[in-house]
Amino acid sequence: MTYQKPDAAFINYHVYRWGRLNQIYRGPEPDLTQPYIACLGAAQTFGRYVRRPFPDLMAKALGHRVANFGTGGAGPGFFLRDSKVMEAANDAALCVVQVMSARSLSNRLFKVKVRRNAQVKAVSSALEDLFPTVKFDQFTYAHNMLNEMAQTDANRFAEVERELKTAWIARTRTLLESIEAPTILLWFSERAPESRKTHREGRAMLKYPHFVDRDMIEQVAHFADDYVECATDVGMPQSLLVDNAPVLKTPKGDPVTENRYYPSPEMHEAAAAALTPAARRLLDLGPRARAEDDVTV
Repeated sequence: MTYQKPDAAFINYHVYRWGRLNQIYRGPEPDLTQPYIACLGAAQTFGRYVRRPFPDLMAKALGHRVANFGTGGAGPGFFLRDSKVMEAANDAALCVVQVMSARSLSNRLFKVKVRRNAQVKAVSSALEDLFPTVKFDQFTYAHNMLNEMAQTDANRFAEVERELKTAWIARTRTLLESIEAPTILLWFSERAPESRKTHREGRAMLKYPHFVDRDMIEQVAHFADDYVECATDVGMPQSLLVDNAPVLKTPKGDPVTENRYYPSPEMHEAAAAALTPAARRLLDLGPRARAEDDVTV
């Protein structure tokens, strides 16, 4: 997903296409012939509405080149489908992996599109049987479909949520295990992972990353070399006015005056500050000794 066209009046992301999937990433395009840090993630890593996202701020703090492979709507399965991005992650001196949403990945109940993980590709007969009154062909985006199911029958939706969580744990573990470079798993959200509220209860689970909680993090964090948590809402909501006037519009033409969803510039500063000490420590360690190399016979 690209944000350049709708956001052009507010910011220039200098986007470029790259990788086996020819996906759109935040520019400028990095030089991967020199040592670099790779950052994998969704819109929060991309830095929508932010001129200096946390990968840029890390680069300045560390004096190290950083490649921003954040792209809108990506789930943990997206990067596993792009061998070129995975090669770049493996060749990096360090790789930061954002905790991504559990709604943006294929599972046994529905499939998402390979390049646009936020969009539904197909639903299973099992899901249709679980929610016989829901008209699944009306949905383009997974979040709209999930919201409809949660409102239709909360008890049945609990089965969907369990499937999302199981798939997320498996896919995130595979992603972390597939990266040979030292890795940092990054929680970057307005909420802490401890939230036990159910979907749409106080809108808590609508805060990114959707459906992911502390139990899930604990099941995958040890597959990374470090885990960094940045939970803050500093700078939210973010004003999107220019010279006190709205310059952005919704698809329906209504003015957009503020951002209440994507991390604010101040949140990106907090994420960079949290990441930098861990990144500096891992960069000083040199190549990681793989777990199997540490086994004493």
